[in-house]
Amino acid sequence: MEPTSGPPQKKGTSPWVYIGCSCAGLVILGMLTFSAFTYFAYRKGKEMEKTWSDPKAREQKAREVLAYDELPEGYYPLGAVSIPFVMDMAMIGDNPPPAGSKPDGHEGFKDRGFMYFKVRRMGKGDREVRDFMAGKGKKPDWIQSDSNFDEQEPLRRGELDANGQKVLFSAMRGEVSQNGEKRDGITTMMLIDCPKAKDNRVRFGLWFGPDPGPGEPADKLDLAGTNADPEAIQAFASHFRFCQ
Repeated sequence: MEPTSGPPQKKGTSPWVYIGCSCAGLVILGMLTFSAFTYFAYRKGKEMEKTWSDPKAREQKAREVLAYDELPEGYYPLGAVSIPFVMDMAMIGDNPPPAGSKPDGHEGFKDRGFMYFKVRRMGKGDREVRDFMAGKGKKPDWIQSDSNFDEQEPLRRGELDANGQKVLFSAMRGEVSQNGEKRDGITTMMLIDCPKAKDNRVRFGLWFGPDPGPGEPADKLDLAGTNADPEAIQAFASHFRFCQ
């Protein structure tokens, strides 16, 4: 007699079911992430729109990211944008928005402006920025601006002290996009050392202004008073408490 078999074995779940569920979960997660990002961007846009034509609100937002007592002459606060756990950016420019206006990319910058960033330190930290400013590497992908750094001509590099703050700077000459137009200008990158800062963020700024002699050879330019002049950079940077 053949032995009787036990109760019928329950068929195991195919691994493809788990894989399918995982893929579906990733798709749903991706959709939720995209929706959350879209909603976040929408909220930030509306928030900036509300403060854009209000000088007091713009100043309050700017001060939350970039501490100062008094701005350099001819500059006005344009507000700030924050992405939690990633980046904070404050902007000041030479063209204050008129009442009732809305943010439109570069409105607020006429000839000069300054953008200050506090970025979460990831990967190589500020090493990529230091190498690029020293002429040893390419622009880090996460630095976005309206200047094509890869095609710019270096003018001056150095290090200075601004009210006890160590500032590494690199001034470059090339095209700058302002109000949708390409102009000859100078863009100066500043990397600030904040060894005592507790938030472990990379702090740097982009200060841009007009070219004092478009078409002239770099060695013939009079850079006194421009954003490529170390004394002017020191005076400008001394208005701010970058490490707060």
